[in-house]
Amino acid sequence: MAAAKSIPELRATAGAPGSESPQVSYHATAFQYVGATALTVRGPISGKTYRFAKTGNSMVVDERDAPYFGAVDSLRRLPFVP
Repeated sequence: MAAAKSIPELRATAGAPGSESPQVSYHATAFQYVGATALTVRGPISGKTYRFAKTGNSMVVDERDAPYFGAVDSLRRLPFVP
């Protein structure tokens, strides 16, 4: 039998009273696009697709993908305030 994968960033928190399953939360990081044309990036860890339609667009990305997004010259990490 294969061992289950462990994802340290994945945290289960107590759900609402009466709920049967825990809520799952990830840390998130915001990035702003500063390039000249549109950009689509696929998060290598989460598998999510992120579309920056024009210069100045910002979006929150899964924290697990953040180190890879930080390596893209046309993306700037923003301070994130929930």
